[in-house]
Amino acid sequence: MNPKHKPKSWLKQQCYRFASVIFFICFIAIWELICQLAEVPNYILPSPSSIVSAFFNVEFSRWMTHLGATLRVALIGFALSILIAIPLAICMVRSELLSRTLYPVLVVIQSTPVGAVDHCYIGNR
Repeated sequence: MNPKHKPKSWLKQQCYRFASVIFFICFIAIWELICQLAEVPNYILPSPSSIVSAFFNVEFSRWMTHLGATLRVALIGFALSILIAIPLAICMVRSELLSRTLYPVLVVIQSTPVGAVDHCYIGNR
């Protein structure tokens, strides 16, 4: 046994083991309390209970319709990314000039948060 690491008590071990679950439950409870006590309107910040209620108030066929549309868009995006990324990667590996030219741009694109760009798409609808 390593002398630097003392054995932890059972309670402390359980706290470490379930820390993320405990935090999640406390976070949801505090969120619910804030929404109820401050009477925050649902259009500003819906409470967890109103989110769960709304989830179960939508009929199954509507979920399936939207699931199909979402899955279709996600698969099309995935296919396009493969069709573009693999040939581009092969070209970049074979051409040092192309690699030096495109690599900085690709790093900027990859490091840009989606939230910084998504409003541009939504705003143009």
